[in-house]
Amino acid sequence: MVTIWLFLVRGEFQQRVDRKTTVLRDLSVGVGYFWSTPVVLAIIGSGFALGFFGTSYIQVLPAFAKEELGVGVAEAGLLITAAGIGSLAGSIVLASLGNFRHKNWLIMGTFIIFCLTLFLLAWSPWYWVSWVILLLVGFGSMTYVSMGTTVIQLTVPPQVQGRVLSLWTVGAALVYVGALPLAAVADALNWTIAIAGGAVICLGVFLWLGVWRPALRRLDV
Repeated sequence: MVTIWLFLVRGEFQQRVDRKTTVLRDLSVGVGYFWSTPVVLAIIGSGFALGFFGTSYIQVLPAFAKEELGVGVAEAGLLITAAGIGSLAGSIVLASLGNFRHKNWLIMGTFIIFCLTLFLLAWSPWYWVSWVILLLVGFGSMTYVSMGTTVIQLTVPPQVQGRVLSLWTVGAALVYVGALPLAAVADALNWTIAIAGGAVICLGVFLWLGVWRPALRRLDV
């Protein structure tokens, strides 16, 4: 009986090791495809920058509103609402466009819109101007994420699509991680420099991966 029990335990342990090995192998395949495919590298790499340096602004928007715009909690909530309205508008616009050609140009345009408007937000001293700017910030970020997901689904082979999409979702998690260095820079300098600096870094990463490198510019889907 002891021998049989040891055999069963050994078999169960081996299955766990095999499953773990499979997960690691699947992860390495996804990362390998990400690094070796220029279009995917451009979209996901820019998405990482978007999450860490860009959209993390939403986590610190109440502090920005209080210290830079001189408003309270209710007004800060309205600013967040503006970003949400812009995101909703982006989703509606995409739904109305249907399956159009040259999705790459919309991806490039909306990412640049996000970076430029976030930069303007950082320097705006007026509350209602900031509110309008946040409409465009939300529109740009949501449209880029939605179009990036669409292009990945259209261009990545089915056998690695799930692994690549898993990497793509990491950008969303970086929103929360990026709030810490953003707050640290704001504490050392101010919120304007912190948010504007994040926008500049986002734009720089995208110009390198998505514009200077030709893969995304030449994409035809």
